[in-house]
Amino acid sequence: MERKQRVQEMFAARGSHTWSRLYEDPADVFEDSMNQRRKFVGDYVDQKLDSDSRVLDLGCGAGVIAGDLVDAGMDVTAMDLSMEMVESARDRLLALTKEKARVLRGDSENLPFRDGDFDAIVCLGVISFLQSNEPMLSEMRRVLRDDGTLILAVRNRYALAGVMDVLLVARRTAGRIRRWLKRIAKGELGNGNREVPIPRLFNLSGLVAELGRAGFRALEQKHIGYGPFTVHGRQLLSPASSIRLSHRLDRIFRLPLLRVFQGTADVCIIVARKEA
Repeated sequence: MERKQRVQEMFAARGSHTWSRLYEDPADVFEDSMNQRRKFVGDYVDQKLDSDSRVLDLGCGAGVIAGDLVDAGMDVTAMDLSMEMVESARDRLLALTKEKARVLRGDSENLPFRDGDFDAIVCLGVISFLQSNEPMLSEMRRVLRDDGTLILAVRNRYALAGVMDVLLVARRTAGRIRRWLKRIAKGELGNGNREVPIPRLFNLSGLVAELGRAGFRALEQKHIGYGPFTVHGRQLLSPASSIRLSHRLDRIFRLPLLRVFQGTADVCIIVARKEA
């Protein structure tokens, strides 16, 4: 099955209502992190973007972030590959009775917009589900104006919770070795059919460097979420306790001597600027 079709089916299996609900009533650390991600975008837009800025919400999902952008006075275009998500986002934005909003279905690697069409792009999580970064980064740079803003969110390969579960890491490593040996036996290595996990996790410093090569300059990073902590994949705390622990660690890691640990959060938002 083609990768993008698999991704669409993954999201459709949860239903667009799930992606709406998690912003209102987060049930675990992941959903709480998504809610914090939403708050960061809202605060950044209010503080840093001019009213009436032309903003593309790329991978808009159920349209929650797009709705926030419309409420902030932005001229919003919301786009998603999933038709179910497009319909959900369209219903949400129509309910706001706002004129400055459009919703369409489209592919992030082949954007149907003119060069320099947007002042800002909000792209939360989409890059994690693609085969590679370069096609989408190139397209986003093309449709952004010079000095335009990119707000990009990804999952961290070296998240503290995953690293601390030594047994789980060992099991995953063993699984990768088994798959690698099977591919050797089948003669698949070097034929361009490299297996890429869904979703992908990122080396944050490597991604910042790749953004630089793609014509973006990283301005700031926001790190969100720690947990849930597990042993062999089993959670040590209840979801509510895990959320409280995540918030406590966030406060602790803001202390000057401990800020280095912010780089072990589950989610990272990178704000970058298109260089002329």
